[in-house]
Amino acid sequence: GVPNAGADEMPQHTVTLDAFKIDKYEVTNARYKVFMDAGGYSNQSYWTAEGWTWKTANSITEPLWWTSGSYNSGPSYPNHPVQGVSWYEASAFAKWSGKRLPTEAEWEKAARGTDGRTFPWGEGIDSGKANYGTSGSTQVGLYTLGVSPNGCLDMAGNVWEWVNDWYDSKYYTVTPASNPKGPDAGTLKVIRGGAWNY
Repeated sequence: GVPNAGADEMPQHTVTLDAFKIDKYEVTNARYKVFMDAGGYSNQSYWTAEGWTWKTANSITEPLWWTSGSYNSGPSYPNHPVQGVSWYEASAFAKWSGKRLPTEAEWEKAARGTDGRTFPWGEGIDSGKANYGTSGSTQVGLYTLGVSPNGCLDMAGNVWEWVNDWYDSKYYTVTPASNPKGPDAGTLKVIRGGAWNY
């Protein structure tokens, strides 16, 4: 078995992925503000149809906590990761930036490498390698000792990270062996990595 794995995280299995690129750092408030200032919330072409409907129906014009600055959010904390964004907002930002959200399998490969480690740095939770159990985010890339085998930072702690996949508690029992993209449909999207408060 896999230590500390939930039922929806099993069975452990091997998948093969095509080469891909992924950002080294979490998206900062400063980077997200550029998206906002460039009309990110007013240009429908960046949004999925469901996302545009959600944004419009709920009068969403910025991330949760953006104006209040709670938990180190918003423009007063330019080098902290953006938080309080829905999957729709994360997806729109990715499209605006000419990228896409990673699949769950891509995210996990970037975070864990290929040797089956539990955390990006190896084994054992370590407050010197990840921001967790605190009152808010820290600047991206601050925990350099927590770097993943692929050179990515803050993949455990700081803020949760959206991936493209729909959630299905049984997906790992039916996942294809090559380039899994997640279920075709669902009601929830997947987040990975933990956060400052978890």
